[in-house]
Amino acid sequence: MNKKAFTLVELLAVITLIGLMGILVIPAVNKEIKSFKRSAYKDSIKSITEAARNWGSDNPLLLPVKDGEIVTITLSTLKSSGYISNSIKNPITDREFPNDMLIEVTKKGKRSIIYTVAENTGTTDVTEINERSPRLILKGSSTEYVNYKSSYVDPGYNSYSYAGTDLSNIVTKTITKNGSSVSSVNTSQKGTYLIKYVVKYNNMTTTMTRTVIVSDLEGPVIAFDGCDKDGAGRCKNTTKYIDRGTIYTVPSASATDNSGENIVVSHNPNVQTIEANKKGTYKVVYSASDSSGNKSNIILMLVVEE
Repeated sequence: MNKKAFTLVELLAVITLIGLMGILVIPAVNKEIKSFKRSAYKDSIKSITEAARNWGSDNPLLLPVKDGEIVTITLSTLKSSGYISNSIKNPITDREFPNDMLIEVTKKGKRSIIYTVAENTGTTDVTEINERSPRLILKGSSTEYVNYKSSYVDPGYNSYSYAGTDLSNIVTKTITKNGSSVSSVNTSQKGTYLIKYVVKYNNMTTTMTRTVIVSDLEGPVIAFDGCDKDGAGRCKNTTKYIDRGTIYTVPSASATDNSGENIVVSHNPNVQTIEANKKGTYKVVYSASDSSGNKSNIILMLVVEE
């Protein structure tokens, strides 16, 4: 019995059909895989958060006390204390979460404690964690933003052994800026400082790092001429009362800035005088900005009376 073979045209048609099916199916499959990994990733973050809650329940004396206070722990603290598996993985990368991944614990109100996993923190450190390794906890956030030319005080840390011995007095601290060692966080110099804390105990070492970013976070201080100023140079009273029918001269204004640069102040409406012919309220808005992009304004309220 003769078997009819496929013609070249038929083979090409089949190949083309298979290719088209691949174009349609593969993206859908990849999308489902990504969706599954994202879902699994969220579950892993929830597991870390729950582990941190359990740690907090067992260590109430290490939790923040006042509203808004923060302490920061690492994933290694949860691992070494047995609150989570040593080999917990990131389902998206299929690699273990780094030991120095950070979890911030924040006091909210009088009773609530909020646990937040800082998902993009940590290095590539996935070495095995020993349950006897020393614990290290930062007071305050792992990343702090400090205003240029203000003061900065390190919030500090707590350290203890697996048996509860206080190790805070043997923690060493080094500070670097742009890879160079410095003696302190100098707020008169903008930049990023890294404070590295190290505790060594029983031939084991635990390390944590705090990032301190010094930048200009404050806008210029504006004051119009003739106003009563407070200690910071701001106008105490920004309302003026004008008799109807008078012509009021809009006061000029000046500004100071922590950068020390010369600041130009503008006002809107851009007029020098206001004819107060009708009862009502006029607004004069003074505005200024510094080279860091910080903007400020104050409003002078002009109330026209009889």
